Amino acid sequence: MRSIAKGLPRQPKKDRHFAAMSYADVPAFIEKLRERESVGRVALEALLLTAARSGEIRGACWSELDLQNRIWSVPAEHMKMGRTHLVPLSDAAVAVFEEK
Repeated sequence: MRSIAKGLPRQPKKDRHFAAMSYADVPAFIEKLRERESVGRVALEALLLTAARSGEIRGACWSELDLQNRIWSVPAEHMKMGRTHLVPLSDAAVAVFEEK
């Protein structure tokens, strides 16, 4: 195995961290994001508005959302800590989910 690695070109080291977006830049980013019409755009906006983890957003089901009472009930099996989590939804978050 070691001899194979010696014959291959070196791989560049990757920095796995990305710089955070400045809070002041978020409104312009959301405005630009809304120019797109895709499920990914809706998912990213929902993620930003709920502060959920990406896996929770990707695994979300309509049955977990109570838009009338403005609550998202994330089941324990979708949560890192293994406990059901209730996410209060802002008006903006409800509007994003209503877009479907």
